[in-house]
Amino acid sequence: MAKKEELTMPKKNEETRADKIGSFIAKNKVVLISIVCVIVVGLVGYAIFDNVSSKNVASQLAQIEKAEFALMNNASALSEAELSTRYDSTLKAIEEFTSKNGIVGIRAELLKAEICFRKNDFTASRDSYLAAAKKAKKTYLASICYYNAAISCEQLNDLDKALEYYEVAANDKDFADPTHALFSIGRIKESKADYLGAKESYEKITSKNNDQDPWSNLAKTRLLTLEIEGKLN
Repeated sequence: MAKKEELTMPKKNEETRADKIGSFIAKNKVVLISIVCVIVVGLVGYAIFDNVSSKNVASQLAQIEKAEFALMNNASALSEAELSTRYDSTLKAIEEFTSKNGIVGIRAELLKAEICFRKNDFTASRDSYLAAAKKAKKTYLASICYYNAAISCEQLNDLDKALEYYEVAANDKDFADPTHALFSIGRIKESKADYLGAKESYEKITSKNNDQDPWSNLAKTRLLTLEIEGKLN
């Protein structure tokens, strides 16, 4: 997919180097994961073209790709009102494909989920990511979908469901960013005053001893802060 617009978050006055890295990734978490989804699904689509003779599947995928291109073409030059119109047109164009199974249904649900998220319709984005996860349950796309569903749940302030879906992603051996999911679990547990639960999640990250992972640095910081604040006693 073409270049995405960034999601913005309030900036802190002072941040450590690790915090700056973490803030950048957190700010872009939906965009980054979404791009991964699109790239991976695209590759799976090409594999289907090579191995399945179904012209119908190929035709349906091509229609979804056409709708996506129409959505993103010169999108950066459009006003919010014009973008909104494109969003609605794209959703209408792909609606018939969201009821499909297999790669067609997954591809359509992912595109629908991303559009709904951009429209701030987080209930719809959550539902579409979950639908895509169900259709992709035998692939490594499922954990990415659950991760995105968790983000949508956070936007809805449904923290219990967000925790559930982050845990599904974190525990999937095929998920590409487990420490990010684990940090999100710790962060939410902190917000719920479950400090021992947060500690457990952060320690799962630090136990990997990967100082190149920004989430490891942030987890160490949170563990130290919780200890200093006496919340782990």
